[in-house]
Amino acid sequence: MKRIKINYRKINILILLMLISFFSYSQFDFEQTKQFQEKKKIIEAQKIAFITNELALTPEEAQVFWPVYNKFRKIRDEEEKIFRENQKDIINIDLLSDEDAKIIADNHLIHAQRMLDIEKQYYTELKKVLPIKKIIKLHHSEQKFKRLLLEKIKERRRGF
Repeated sequence: MKRIKINYRKINILILLMLISFFSYSQFDFEQTKQFQEKKKIIEAQKIAFITNELALTPEEAQVFWPVYNKFRKIRDEEEKIFRENQKDIINIDLLSDEDAKIIADNHLIHAQRMLDIEKQYYTELKKVLPIKKIIKLHHSEQKFKRLLLEKIKERRRGF
């Protein structure tokens, strides 16, 4: 019977290299996440300034408006996140059974209804803290900010 000679030094070096690459990748991922969070904070600050300016909020209005806005935005974001999580498993619609397709279609309607319910509740709360014209301007301002942000992203991509 032939005896296999094991070189432990080579195995240890291989394991060490694997660990280094793993931790390097983890650090890279962490840095990207950290960088993403910093950019997100900057964009949020810009959005707050933009909406405050567009609506011409007084200090008193801003003091009562932003907590309501942040509360409902968090609720909307959570609902969107749940919906996206449920949708991510759908790979090929053509391969779904009719029953599964019906469930997915029903879930789209349920999600749309939840989002409408959230918007109705949000609107009711906003009427308590802002004049109606500013509420209408709010929606337009949010859309305008999104367009400006997308334009900036397109400009940066063209530059590279």
